Parts: sequence; C-alpha cells; structure tokens
Amino acid sequence: MNRKSWMHGLRRMASGAQVRQFVELWHQLRGIQLNSQPDQIQWRFSADGQYSSRSAYRMQFKGSIQDYSWDKIWKVLPLATTAKEAPNNVLNN
Repeated sequence: MNRKSWMHGLRRMASGAQVRQFVELWHQLRGIQLNSQPDQIQWRFSADGQYSSRSAYRMQFKGSIQDYSWDKIWKVLPLATTAKEAPNNVLNN
C-alpha cells in the first residue's frame, strides 16, 4: 500500500495480544502469492473432487455409526435351517 497507510489500522489494536496475533497472521500470509487464475472449488470428500449428494450423504454419517459387517451376519442365517439351529446372539439382537 502507498505510504504505509495499512499501519494506521494498528492504532486501533487495544492490547499486545492483538498486535502479536496480527504479526503472526502477517508472517503466515507473506509467503502466499496470488495469481490471475480463476478460483476452483473442489469437494475433498470424493476422489474426483466433484460434489455429489451421494458423497455428502456418506460424509454426514462417517464415523457416527459402527460398521457391523452385515454380510457376515447374513451368511450365518442360511446355514441355520430352523430357529433352534441359529445362534442365540443372532436371533436376539
């Protein structure tokens, strides 16, 4: 900025903590170089970077429910021809 006009905003900082935060932010941002390329939005929850309602639905529940390996449970039931032969923990849950 011309004639260091940005420094006038520093006068509004009321504490040393605010000045330290400003300096820390300045250090983090000074290495960033902007270019003239248009911005691109990528959805990080799909392999191709494209948003889909399917990927959003999956992310909504990621980590919130346990995978009970239903395929293993359903393999047990066809082997049991009657309820007496089925394991108790499968029938009671």
